[in-house]
This record gives sequence, structure tokens and C-alpha cells, in this order.
Amino acid sequence: MKSEDTLIELFKQKCYSVAASFLLDIKNVTTIKGEKPSFEDLMKVLQILDSDLTTDGVKLLEAHKAEAGTLPEELTATFKKIISDTIEAFVKQL
Repeated sequence: MKSEDTLIELFKQKCYSVAASFLLDIKNVTTIKGEKPSFEDLMKVLQILDSDLTTDGVKLLEAHKAEAGTLPEELTATFKKIISDTIEAFVKQL
């Protein structure tokens, strides 16, 4: 169980880091252009963020499964919730 807790914390930190990087990119573009990106551009960024976080999560889960031999459904559900919470927090910061 401890390794799963460590994995969850690692994934939370990874999601936070990736989202912070995306947010910084948007702020930099806003500063350079002098205006916020369009709604369509922001939606594209959200899709890319979701895809990146999902890909990272799948890689971690697959590595855990290979190491532990099993993959509890609760762990997958926890990762999905972390992704959802990360995206929600990201949107609130825009």
C-alpha cells in the first residue's frame, strides 16, 4: 500500500508541475501578444493538458502493474480524479 501512496503523491506532483508549465506558457504568450488567447486556443491547450496528464498517468500505472503484478481499480480512479482536479484548478487560474 505504501508504494501506491508514493505513486499517488508522485503523480500529484507531476500533474501540478505540468499544469504550472502550461499556465506559465499562457501567461507568457498573453504578455507578448498583449491579449489573452482565444477561447478556441484555450480549449486546445486544455485538450493537450488532459492528454499529457493522461499519458503520464497511464505510464506510471503500467509501470506499477509491471512491478506489483496487479493494478487496483481504486488507483486508476484516484489518478482520474487527480487529472480532473488538476484541470479544474488550471481553469480557475486562467
